[in-house]
Formats: sequence, structure tokens, C-alpha cells
Amino acid sequence: MIVKVVVPDSIYARVYFARGEQGPEGPAGPAGPAGPAGANGAKGDTGATGATGPIGPTGPQGPQGVKGDTGATGPSGGSATHYHYLTRTNTTSGDPTNNQLGWDNSTQINSTALRVSHIDQDNQDDSVFLDLVNQGDILIIQDKNNSANYQKWEVTGTPTYYSTWDNYPVTLVTSAGTGTTNFPNSHAVLLILVAVGNTGPTGPQGPQGPAGETGPQGPAGADGTNGTNGTNGVDGLGFGPINYLSNRYYTAPHQSKGASTPTIGQTNLHPFVATKTQTFTKLGIFLTGTNTNGVATLGVYDSNSDGFPNSRLAQGTITTEVTGFQQVTGLTINMTKGSLYWLAINFQGVTSLAGLTVGLSSNTSYGNAFITTTAPTSSTFTPQAYFASSQTGLPSTWTSTGLAASATILWIGF
Repeated sequence: MIVKVVVPDSIYARVYFARGEQGPEGPAGPAGPAGPAGANGAKGDTGATGATGPIGPTGPQGPQGVKGDTGATGPSGGSATHYHYLTRTNTTSGDPTNNQLGWDNSTQINSTALRVSHIDQDNQDDSVFLDLVNQGDILIIQDKNNSANYQKWEVTGTPTYYSTWDNYPVTLVTSAGTGTTNFPNSHAVLLILVAVGNTGPTGPQGPQGPAGETGPQGPAGADGTNGTNGTNGVDGLGFGPINYLSNRYYTAPHQSKGASTPTIGQTNLHPFVATKTQTFTKLGIFLTGTNTNGVATLGVYDSNSDGFPNSRLAQGTITTEVTGFQQVTGLTINMTKGSLYWLAINFQGVTSLAGLTVGLSSNTSYGNAFITTTAPTSSTFTPQAYFASSQTGLPSTWTSTGLAASATILWIGF
């Protein structure tokens, strides 16, 4: 280190200091704070591809695929072979002799049979093969040196196999060149045998096709003969009109019968089948004679499950003092279509009913018939079923099962 000292009066002096030895290293100072993080370095290059790993084990077998469609039918099978022959055109029948074949017609394409020797031009015995030719097979005669000259025949009948030659019934299929205009005699030809394979078995039946449209209706057939009549059914209760009319009177099936005198205490019931659901309001009888002491009770019963009279539905009384049609009105009698009911009448008197008669006209014969007048003229009838009993009136429930042959008719209406 050099120090320059300035002194007055232009006195200069140079002072030299010799450099001392370096002192020992002082103790380390405390660690400074951590510097900021440096920026990310650039992305390194992609490493090289690793080696291929070992082949994994084979996976399980997948499910079997669906069955494919049936292929198209192949062509008929067959085989072909050929032999060398010479033509023989100077004969049309019999053995053509060794090495030769011939026709049965001098115009070759009009032939119906071919004749072939068992010994061909090469002196081979071809009988084994020739005897296998059968109906349906093909025979081709071709010029040995020119395939453009040929005849093609189909065997159309059963061949005849002789010991030295065979005869084949044939039909010409096609021809060309000298095969059409006649091969010359002793001409070298090839006999080509084409065996047609046997027809294969019939395939399975296909699925049923959709149903066709319905055809038009055919004409009506002729009327058949009438059947025999059935046996007569048992007598029923009879039915009447489908519809009831007001101011008309209806009753049960009956036959006309002369006037009769009722018995005191006698109650008669006769059947009535309702042909329509209806509410009736009146009952009546026809008197042909009078009795001042008599009373008649008129009523209606329904029936039980056995068809016998059961519960009384309505009743009313009349006197027997006046002749003609007498009736009870203002009743309510509800009847259901198809149900069986019973019309009832009971006569009472002080001592007797002398002089009282219940009659009818001679021309009445009804079956639940309605009457066109307001005064029916029939009262006594022979019923198909009828109950009778000695009573002092009409009980609320009928219990008697006695039957009788005739009864006084009773009419119902509204």
C-alpha cells in the first residue's frame, strides 16, 4: 500500500510501508437467509421404449356363433370318361363289330338308338364301363381331331347289354359341324360317357307359408231333407200374448165346458204364466145365475220352487146377486215375465148356492187368450193342472196339494 503525504514548502517525501503478514481467518459469520427457488429446468427428452413384455395367457374361448344360412343347392354330380372308336355308317342294326360304333338311322341325327362295341379302337374291352350307362346319362360322339364336330345324346330308355356290344335308346340333345351332316364311315371319333349322378334325398320340408286370403263365400248348398218329427212334449201350462193391453182380460189354458153350480167352501186354483212383466189391477168371473146369499172371494197366489201355489198376493170379494161379468178392481198384482202364478176363487153361502151358476159361451177355447170385450163370457173349464180344497176363504199361504178335474175360470186384467 502506498500513501502519499503532502508537506509544506514543496518538500516531498515518500513513505513506504511494508505489507504485513495476513492475519488468521476470522470465525465464520452466521448463515444468510435461503435464496429464492430457481426456475424449473427444461423437460428432458423421452426415454427409449422399454422391452416388450412376455405374451399373456390365452383368453377363454368365445361363445359359438349362430348357424349360417343353408347354402344353395349344388349342381347334379356326375363323371365323364372317353374311348376311341371308328364310325360304322353302312349298317343300321346289330353288332357294329370290334372297334366301331353306329346308329340305327342312315341320317345320324334322326337316330333313336346307338350301337357300341365292347372293344374300342385301342383294343380295350370297355364292357364294364359301357354296361354302367343307364337312362338319364349323356353320350357324346366327337370328331377325334376337331371338337367343333359332335353329337350330344341323352339315354332315354333302358339299355340292352349284349355280350359283345350294347344298344342305347337315345334322343338327340344337340349337334354341330359334321355331327349334324353325318360323320363319314370309319372316321376316328371319341365316345364320351357322362354319368349323371343319382338324385339326392329330398330335403326337409320348409316352414309353412303364411295363410292365404280367405276366398269368396261359395254358393249356398241345396236344402237338406226334412228330419223326422220329434216326439210330442208333455202338456205345458201354455203361453199367451207377448204384450198385455189395458181393458182386456186374460186367463189360463182351458177347454169350454157347460155351466155348473159351485159348492159352498170349494176353493179352486188354476195356473197362469206371465208372458210379460206387468202390474194387474182387477179380477173377475162370469155369472149365468144368481144367489142372494152367495159371496165369491177372488185372489192370486205366487208359486214355490216346486211349482205349487204359495203366498197370496191379492184378494177381493163379489156378491152373487147379479148375473154377467162381475169383477174386483183397485188391486195391485205385480207379475214377473216367465213366472208361474195361480188364480184362485172361493164360494161361500148361508145355506146353499141354489140357483147360482157359472157358465160360458159355447165357442170359447182359449190358451191364455185375451178377450176383445170388457165382459168375458166363459167361466168354467177343464184345466191342464188345477188345485182344489175346502176352505172358508183364501188363506195367506196355500198348503193343500189336492187336484181336481175341472175348475171355475177366473179372469185377470188391468
